[in-house]
Amino acid sequence: MGSATTSPYEVLGIGPSATAADIMRAYQVALKARRYEPPFVSWAFNVLRNPRTRLACDLEVFDVESVRKALIERLREAASARTADPLDVPMMPVERLVLADRALFLADWREVPDRVVSFEEDPAFGADESMLPLIEFPS
Repeated sequence: MGSATTSPYEVLGIGPSATAADIMRAYQVALKARRYEPPFVSWAFNVLRNPRTRLACDLEVFDVESVRKALIERLREAASARTADPLDVPMMPVERLVLADRALFLADWREVPDRVVSFEEDPAFGADESMLPLIEFPS
């Protein structure tokens, strides 16, 4: 039902940081405004009220790298303003995903160092086979 060129945000006339209440109000206003056909407005409402479809839509609509850069800039501004904790900055779902995805990516794909770092094992924490329980197998 949706158009490839029109995002659900445009249909409802809201921004990507809209809350569930904002989406509901925008849906009612869009139906009364009759700018788009009612089935198209309903499609936009259903996409944005479901967290999974909203996130999928956000990933199609927004360039992930530009979202990440804008989010980092907003977090820096909040930190420099010292008026609020940067972690309390409201984020739209795609920003949360971008932030989490980048952290997971960096953790999972960290390059292996060129040299192996050796360490001394503390004998107090050492273990050998004598610590394992004896397992008897039936014959």
